[in-house]
Amino acid sequence: MPAKPIENPQFKIGQNIKQWRVFKNCKQQTLANHLKVTKAVISNIENDKSDIYLSRIEAIANFLGIPIHQLFYSPEDILNNKVQVTPNENLYSFSQEVIREVLVQLKQKDEIIITLTNFLNKIEVVLLVFDLSSLDCLQENLSIAS
Repeated sequence: MPAKPIENPQFKIGQNIKQWRVFKNCKQQTLANHLKVTKAVISNIENDKSDIYLSRIEAIANFLGIPIHQLFYSPEDILNNKVQVTPNENLYSFSQEVIREVLVQLKQKDEIIITLTNFLNKIEVVLLVFDLSSLDCLQENLSIAS
């Protein structure tokens, strides 16, 4: 059975997205059209019923004209100075480390893909040679039979 996601009632990005969307006088359909998804997808995100990719969070923040990190807080909290919204240097440093690790993993996967491609090309050559030799044998058998 898959592990159930940890729920933190204080961290509901979907609710924050909804509050920011409403604050910016944007309709769900308008946001959905911009993201090229259905209104139902936006509703599920805003009600924290579905996971959201970082790229989609970035697209929403860009569309709403706010920095990504502000989506982690409600507009009310920011406007009332309940939270500090300047990006944390430690978070930036951590993000850079994560990006480096992802790049290393992608490079490793690229190397595996290249190796597999080369291997498949060699198999293709062997099969082509095998087919040609089979054709030669068939031609020899036909010429003997006639």
